[in-house]
Amino acid sequence: MPPLPLLRPLLLALILHLGGTQLRAEHFMGGSLTYECLGGNNFRITYDMYLDCSGVAAQPQTLHFFNSCGVSFSIGNLLPVEVIEISPLCAAQIPNSTCNGGALPGIMLYRFQYDIYLSPCDHWTIAAAPCCRNPTTVNILYEPGFFIEATLNNLNGICDDSPQFANPGIPYVCL
Repeated sequence: MPPLPLLRPLLLALILHLGGTQLRAEHFMGGSLTYECLGGNNFRITYDMYLDCSGVAAQPQTLHFFNSCGVSFSIGNLLPVEVIEISPLCAAQIPNSTCNGGALPGIMLYRFQYDIYLSPCDHWTIAAAPCCRNPTTVNILYEPGFFIEATLNNLNGICDDSPQFANPGIPYVCL
């Protein structure tokens, strides 16, 4: 075993090396996954993703599709069609959000859309599993990621839309 004086510089070098490693997370705060029937079993899938601006910008996303009729596939490398700041701040304070280089909490909405034909089936599931969840979001399971899904039934020519959220904001409250 090396003498203790030799271990100290080695341990210090190891700590400095590991401490310099940059960790990156998307800081996913929430989202919604909805669909709109365009007719003829064609659907517009909309995936809204809310990210904390103190993390990194959204990465290309993947949507997963599977049904009870045995079909399963994924659509990857989806880029946002719209990016909107929705920070929970007064209008005069928006320039001070983390989205704009300030210190106040900032949130961006990234909207992904994809038009797709889905063969008739009584149970389709559309899912997304982005990484990584915002550390300020309370999660009783302490899981690092997040899973979001929507289901639809387009058997027998059913053409319906999913529910839509009226308020896209992410509330901040003090504990």
